[in-house]
Amino acid sequence: MKSVKLKAVSITNYKNIAKLSQEVNGNSFIVFGKNRQGKTSLMEVINRSSLRIEPRQMADLPIKIGAKNAQTGIIYLIEENGKRTEILVDTVYRPSGTVMKVIDLANNGELKPPVERLQSLIGESHDISPLMDMNGKEQFEFLLKVLGGNQAATNFEKKYDEKYQERKVLNKQIATSEANLKVICPDIDIIQANKTTGEYGAKKPLPDQPLKDDLTKESFEAKAHNERVERAIEREKEIESQIAELKEKLKTAKEWIKANPKIDMAAIDKKVADFDLKLREWQKEKDEVTFYNNTVDVLATYLTKKSELEAVEKTRDAVKVEMDAIAKQMRESVSSLKIEDLVPELKLVNDVDADGKVTQGLFYKEDDVNLLPFNRRQISYGKMLVALVKLSSFVNAEKLNIFHIPAWESLDEDSRAEILKFAEDNEDLNLQFAIEEVKQELLGIKLIDKNFKDE
Repeated sequence: MKSVKLKAVSITNYKNIAKLSQEVNGNSFIVFGKNRQGKTSLMEVINRSSLRIEPRQMADLPIKIGAKNAQTGIIYLIEENGKRTEILVDTVYRPSGTVMKVIDLANNGELKPPVERLQSLIGESHDISPLMDMNGKEQFEFLLKVLGGNQAATNFEKKYDEKYQERKVLNKQIATSEANLKVICPDIDIIQANKTTGEYGAKKPLPDQPLKDDLTKESFEAKAHNERVERAIEREKEIESQIAELKEKLKTAKEWIKANPKIDMAAIDKKVADFDLKLREWQKEKDEVTFYNNTVDVLATYLTKKSELEAVEKTRDAVKVEMDAIAKQMRESVSSLKIEDLVPELKLVNDVDADGKVTQGLFYKEDDVNLLPFNRRQISYGKMLVALVKLSSFVNAEKLNIFHIPAWESLDEDSRAEILKFAEDNEDLNLQFAIEEVKQELLGIKLIDKNFKDE
């Protein structure tokens, strides 16, 4: 078995901590003091030195105002197979950057590269106390990363969301296509005729339209001629009234009239009537062919759109299969974490309903049936801490197992006793508590001995 414990802390000019030095010698400890004096900053220093904070969270320079730089020195005691090793994690924060050294105190030798050597010595430790302040999605992602699920939760969520959005677009496209098909859908007998006999498979040529130009010209000329005859007759009447003066003209007019009799309009009217009949017959034939051709167009469009719709439906169904596969992977990933085997009162849920809604996160088993979301609004702070202490002990087995408890003063005596008793009864889990307690005193550290009593 391997044991990793925090032995000593030294801090200078880190945020609002001017100077703090304390040996803890592997014991749990209580950090007390007024608000904003640096209790949480102490835990941050420990997490920085043990790589329990992501590099992106370590980018800021936490130098106390007025100081040129800040420095922290954290000593860890490592025991494995009877061998004891003490290492110092020395970190200097300057405006130009941060420098961290890992030093083996037995021979005062610096270990390089520092991050890799530090990880190999103290293990990939995790502070899981933030779980109680996370939402379900954040809890699921955090535990997948900490407990080594088959894949990162963000990958599952991204894949599933992509497929869900793709299916959503396809369903919308299908609904639009179905509505459009309904508008242009031909009668069922037309579809059946096309399917069985090939009717409406191709367009017919429109019949040639008969031309009325020559007939119109003939009619116009005849009417114009007759109008001239009428005017001549009128003129004849005028000449007769002036017979003395216009005798010669009358004679000429009579001769002209005799030479130019009226044209018979009956024959022309018959031609016009025959043409109108022929035009109606042409219009009827044209309308029939046009209707037929339109039907051909509608049927062709319908069949094309129906084929496109079937292709989209096929794609949508394939996407659903992919979504089901991803959801199965997600469930398998959760089942591989075995949270309930580690802490029976906790359950890690990752469900996907038919609408693609994902429910993720930790739940607390109130009884065999009821599950409560794992947050402070649902569960007492004391119960949450006990569950997380147990989980931390398994997650950080044979690693640095420091559990951060803020707001210790808000716990009742029974909850405090239950938490401390768990650690006392499970000494082999190498558990250390870093407890924060608000008191109207200056910043200080109080140790708790191995029997979990105040020293």
